[in-house]
Amino acid sequence: MEQLQITYLLRRGTEERWRRLWQEVAELRRNQFAVACQLAGITRVQVSLLQLLHGELLLVTVQMQEPQQAREVLASSQSPFARWLREQLQSLLGWDVLQVLADPPSDLLFTWQCEGEAGQRTRPVLKERRRETGMTNQEQVDLLKQGSATLWNTWREEHPDTAIELSGVDLREANLGEVNLAGADLSQANLREADLNNANLSKASLVGADLSGANLAGADLSDTDLHEANLSRAYLADANLAGANLCGATLYDAHLNWAMLEGALITPEQLSQATMESAPL
Repeated sequence: MEQLQITYLLRRGTEERWRRLWQEVAELRRNQFAVACQLAGITRVQVSLLQLLHGELLLVTVQMQEPQQAREVLASSQSPFARWLREQLQSLLGWDVLQVLADPPSDLLFTWQCEGEAGQRTRPVLKERRRETGMTNQEQVDLLKQGSATLWNTWREEHPDTAIELSGVDLREANLGEVNLAGADLSQANLREADLNNANLSKASLVGADLSGANLAGADLSDTDLHEANLSRAYLADANLAGANLCGATLYDAHLNWAMLEGALITPEQLSQATMESAPL
């Protein structure tokens, strides 16, 4: 974990605007800010004002996992919140924050590192090669594993065109209640005993996925492809399976009480394997 400290002498007359900005982030945009930090690998942010004799000094402390990743994600993100924050900062700072986030060239003046009894010496700092970053499949998995539907759903709202490609991922026993996974590719995924109550899986691909023992109560599985999926012992009470493709799916001891099956591709043999009180067809 690395820590970055930023100091900035405020432009005259901007103190109140800085206070209003961070107040808005804290009170109205907290969830959006949390999602942005998660994606950038930032774990803690602290902003404070230091009163000086002839002005105010802004102190920002940021803890992050990988500084390069954080810089690149914050500079390249096109989410509505990221664009809004960059615009606010540019207005207050008076210069384009992207010029700094993009890692502009700089001249190293001095660095020192203790080498024990060998003495003290100055040495150049070698720049690491920049890596291309983005919302990778693993980052999507990591965000889901946070167990916060609010964080995930907020991120999806801000990135409606980003494909959710999670084929073959391991999300067994994950807390995914109420998450928006509509249209996601979850083929061959391990969702054994995952909590997906009231989740939106409409039009998702769950071909060959392992959903055995999963809680899918109230989930939206309309028009979902569940071809050859394992739904044994899955709890699907009140789930919407209208138009779903269940060809070849295993439904042994699955609970379909009051599930909607209108237009679903399912055989009488499959229904005989499941437990059901009333399932409208």
